[in-house]
Amino acid sequence: MGSMRGVNERIHDLSDSMPSRYLTPEGHLCEFTVIDKPTPMGRKRVFTDKAGNKHFAPESKDVRSLYMIRACFVERYPEWTPIKNSVKLSVRYWHKIPAATSRKKRKEAWMNPKAVKTKPDIPNLLAQVADALTGYAYVDDSLISWSECWKFYAVDREGNDTPPRFSIKVEEL
Repeated sequence: MGSMRGVNERIHDLSDSMPSRYLTPEGHLCEFTVIDKPTPMGRKRVFTDKAGNKHFAPESKDVRSLYMIRACFVERYPEWTPIKNSVKLSVRYWHKIPAATSRKKRKEAWMNPKAVKTKPDIPNLLAQVADALTGYAYVDDSLISWSECWKFYAVDREGNDTPPRFSIKVEEL
């Protein structure tokens, strides 16, 4: 339990040291971390009733996750003006590692995206972040012309659990 608090403090300290907005040679850049379980974007479901009629269930969005991403962004960048040009969106996800994973495998999984073989899949995770930042970091998610995404297990170098989280970077191209 003590290691979890230490990780949260380190993540918080890192995010506090970054300027709220600065101009790089490529354009505007923002980067922040959301300490929360990565949640995918919901999607429409099709089901058939007993009479053989098809019905569409409405798209289920995890509204809590959307609001959490937005709240973290606004807290970190209160004076941010949404970008109106092409955008690069980079997201790193840290998922909870399965409890039955051995200590050796936990150490091997540290910052190794090849080790992660769990759902949810990357396109659904990326869609959640892209939708959440529309109107906040950039005017519309159609401006995203380049995206990078990685999934990792939430463990430190020694194989101890760290909090599930995701780190988001938005850069104007």
